[in-house]
Amino acid sequence: MRISKDFLERVEKDSCLPYRDSEVVCVTEDLPGSDDAPVQLEVDREGGNVLLRHVILDREDNPLYVEYFIDRNFLDSISSTRSVIVLFVNTEGDIRKRFSIPLTDEDIRLIRSEMRVGS
Repeated sequence: MRISKDFLERVEKDSCLPYRDSEVVCVTEDLPGSDDAPVQLEVDREGGNVLLRHVILDREDNPLYVEYFIDRNFLDSISSTRSVIVLFVNTEGDIRKRFSIPLTDEDIRLIRSEMRVGS
């Protein structure tokens, strides 16, 4: 599978952007070192926007950070699937790694709270 050029034009190198449903595309050469690395969730507000940050603890001295802004549609998708799928791609759009991040009910509540959306 390959990510379309149209979508890739909107994503800067070494950054991430929600793609479709509960998927996020990250254009980067950095890949998680392990498929089962623990992940910490951080949620921040910047102005009127909500930033999700997943800290992938694959290397003790150098964790991998995946961060992106979300909207209500993305929140609805991850609330339903209870996961985020991160697609790590190169600049040509080739998927180099697919990384699944499960979300707990508490994670969803935290994100909803920051977006100021009820349960």
